[in-house]
Formats: sequence, structure tokens, C-alpha cells
Amino acid sequence: MPGTTATPPASARVERRASPVANLMRYLRESRIELRKVSWPTREQTTNLTIVVVVVCLVLAAFLGGLDALFAKFVTWIH
Repeated sequence: MPGTTATPPASARVERRASPVANLMRYLRESRIELRKVSWPTREQTTNLTIVVVVVCLVLAAFLGGLDALFAKFVTWIH
């Protein structure tokens, strides 16, 4: 057919692999581009969310500690 070009067979194509250093540089460049797109939280948001996480951890630790003490008493009562 006129106007079409045939692609060489897969065995005739030579693929060049980039060096590990080139791959690392491309990865770092693309990572930097993606990090610029991130919507970072403000300092106030970060502080508030950190406080929430610490409080939830303390409440959960107290709850689990209470359950542990309750089960320990129960086991000594049964034994």
C-alpha cells in the first residue's frame, strides 16, 4: 500500500537500556515534579492532627490497659 511504512520485526529492533544513574536521575526529577503538586497541610493543621493522634493513642492505651487489668483479675479469681 502506498504511504505506509513497515515496522521492522521485533528481532531486528535494538532496545537501549538507560544506565542505572540515568534511571535514578529520571526518578528524582519526576519525584520532584510530583511533590510540587502536593497540597501540603499548614503548620496549624499538622499540630492539630498530631494532638488528635496522641490523644486517641492515650485513650486507646488506657482502655486496653483497663481491659488487661480486668482480665488479669478475672483469671486470678478463676484460678
